[in-house]
Amino acid sequence: MLLVQKKEATKTVAGAGLQTVDFNVGGVIHAFGFDFRKAAAALMTEAEIEADVGNILIKIDGEPKIEMTAAQAIDFWRYYNAQHGALTVSSVIMIWTNGMGKFNRVIDRSALAWGTKGIRSISAEITVSAVATLATIDPFMLVEPDPDRTLGRHLCIRKLADYFGSTGIQQIDKKLPFGNPDINMQAIHFGAGAGTFVDVTIKASSGRGVDNEIYPELKLAQHNQILHDVGRTPQTGWFHVDFNLINDPVGGIPLGPLTNLRADIEWVTAAPLSFPILCEEVRGLNSPVK
Repeated sequence: MLLVQKKEATKTVAGAGLQTVDFNVGGVIHAFGFDFRKAAAALMTEAEIEADVGNILIKIDGEPKIEMTAAQAIDFWRYYNAQHGALTVSSVIMIWTNGMGKFNRVIDRSALAWGTKGIRSISAEITVSAVATLATIDPFMLVEPDPDRTLGRHLCIRKLADYFGSTGIQQIDKKLPFGNPDINMQAIHFGAGAGTFVDVTIKASSGRGVDNEIYPELKLAQHNQILHDVGRTPQTGWFHVDFNLINDPVGGIPLGPLTNLRADIEWVTAAPLSFPILCEEVRGLNSPVK
């Protein structure tokens, strides 16, 4: 597996608004990178990136595949990759599509990377929320030069949001994805918003519609210790419900048989108000791939 860097044209940022990047289609895409710079190509700190850059949405043929804010992308990257050692974020945000950090021992990581045969367009929409320091964006990809691999199974991030205006038990019902036989849920990452977690329980129903616990209640400290021991780095302000603790590329929760997927979250101290939910999915379970 040979990865080569494919750079796209530099985007000059003149003001707040939407910046669209059209990537060159070809090969197998293992990662997207975005290099955010100040004037005169000066490096940006993590705080400066998060102040100026909002949402990042990556599409294939117009269909959303990965969506999260710049701050969420950095947390997501650290969750899987900080196990390799600390790195101070300096200008660059990496979004891996091949499960790097999770499936490090998989022989063929391109099995979950994005093959592009038959794909017409790949784009990224970057919301620039301010231009306090941001001047340019240099987008790039890490690509395996294989022209014959189709998309097949591929990693995606679905961005959701919810609201809860008090403390206590919140039930998130009929909002998380379920019932799609083409999707395997790898993890659900719940942001804390303005609140404080105690625990999260995930329940699923199928057939008769009876809820069964598939991710039992664990206190946050217990939960984070388990995540640490399997190579994750829990991030402050998140509850990472990880369905693939054994790092199996075909692990996770198949959504096809489910008639509901519900989360019960216990909040204390303060209400979360609006908070993000990132669903980490493998899509294309039934799609052929070379």
